[in-house]
Amino acid sequence: MKSMIMLSDCWDMPRMESANPFSVPTGPRYSLAIRPLFLLTCIVAFLGGLFASTAWGGLNAPLAYDTAASMVDEFGNVLPGTLEEPGARVEILTADAGIYPPSTDGSPHPSNEVLAVTYIGAGVDPGAGALGKVSGALLIDRSNGARIFARIFNRPTREESSFYADSTVFTNPVSHYGVFVIDVTQIDRPLDTGDDDWDGLHNSWEKSYGTDKDNPDSDGDRVSDHDEVRAGTDPLDPASHLQMVRLNPVEDSDAIIVEWDAVAGKVYQLQHAEFAGDPADFYFTNVNEELTATGAVAQTIVTNLAPGVLRVRLVE
Repeated sequence: MKSMIMLSDCWDMPRMESANPFSVPTGPRYSLAIRPLFLLTCIVAFLGGLFASTAWGGLNAPLAYDTAASMVDEFGNVLPGTLEEPGARVEILTADAGIYPPSTDGSPHPSNEVLAVTYIGAGVDPGAGALGKVSGALLIDRSNGARIFARIFNRPTREESSFYADSTVFTNPVSHYGVFVIDVTQIDRPLDTGDDDWDGLHNSWEKSYGTDKDNPDSDGDRVSDHDEVRAGTDPLDPASHLQMVRLNPVEDSDAIIVEWDAVAGKVYQLQHAEFAGDPADFYFTNVNEELTATGAVAQTIVTNLAPGVLRVRLVE
């Protein structure tokens, strides 16, 4: 069956011998028809067929999407992914009722329907390597000005992901073909802000670092996961934590060289307290200026210290 009647079908009719506009066409195909009504019927049938075709997807057209810049993960690293080896998950969702945050497992709110799923690296020149970008197109109904947005995760699946980011809302133009530019730069919104082990490091970061969200000290070195992350040490390595390395006396002087494990770029402050019996009563004061480490060990020289306790405080 034809999806719609073509006007050419209406012209393909036996020639009328009479000039009377109300004469009845003759021939085997026509027994009772009036030419004006017949023409009107053809036009209505044509338009009806046109709208029927539209209702079945005639207004569905590809909407191109692209990224404004390279995207980085929660650590600031460019999201991996190429055409041959797709990377992090990208979802295009509806936003007619606004954007709602996903659940802790990454599932969208019922008001944000997933229209398409793709991955970082799709539609990008594979010869350029990992660029943290994505491009492509999806079919969308251009008749209603729908509102959409993109949600980018930091891993290929929702189950693996710990962070996400949402683009701003894009309103689908109805009068012209537009391009949806995904304006996300960093995937930095945690999926799970809970802190099951009360160590100050929320569950999303625990997942990213691979630490145990139910154990505040995953490597058992008596330094919490939170403090190790802040110090830049490895929360999964018991030998990696902020600690004094050595105290070296300076020959023929009352000065000493104080050294400690450090992380390049971190800022430290050496402090001193005189013995006061109960450690809870120790009063620490700064020694020398703050020091920015340039390598794995930091050091400073101190003089004229009274007997007491030295400690290193992480500033930044």
